[in-house]
Amino acid sequence: MEKAEGILRANFHGHILADYGPWWRKQFGIEGRNLADVATDKCIEKGLDLYVITNEEDFANFREVSRYRQIFNEATESDEYVVGKLGENAFVMENVRGRIIFLDGKSIRISEDERKYELLTFGSSKIPDGMNFKDTSSYLHDYGFLSIAEHPFAGGHHGAITEDKLLDLWRKRNIDAVEHNGKISV
Repeated sequence: MEKAEGILRANFHGHILADYGPWWRKQFGIEGRNLADVATDKCIEKGLDLYVITNEEDFANFREVSRYRQIFNEATESDEYVVGKLGENAFVMENVRGRIIFLDGKSIRISEDERKYELLTFGSSKIPDGMNFKDTSSYLHDYGFLSIAEHPFAGGHHGAITEDKLLDLWRKRNIDAVEHNGKISV
């Protein structure tokens, strides 16, 4: 796929696999492979330049080491790609086939009006959970991060937000962007 000059193609919400253990690797036919290499190969194949590895605090399999940290650890063992750190929360993998930047990100749990919601950000996964929209947004903006409504149109999901609430959050500058999940538009 040919890339247009000056265009950044990115996935700002990705998990690579739900769990990086043997069962999931077997399901995708990648047992024994370096998961960072597999992810980089797929990103290059799809024409991406940047991939955010989204972490979740309440995902039991990643309590000790985040998804981002585990992929970075596997990246440092790659025989196929050259790996370089780009600060504390980003790294790059590249070879003659292409180059991908991976960023650390987080799905933040929001509690408001006795409901649970989610906001998405990237650049760090060290964002506290459990605050309301206003406090979370203020925290994110204080550190220079974006506040993105995470899958707000996915009915039946705790991230779902009514259109009126979404517009209210936008007007109050509690969100900077809205994630669109293509699966729900079918």
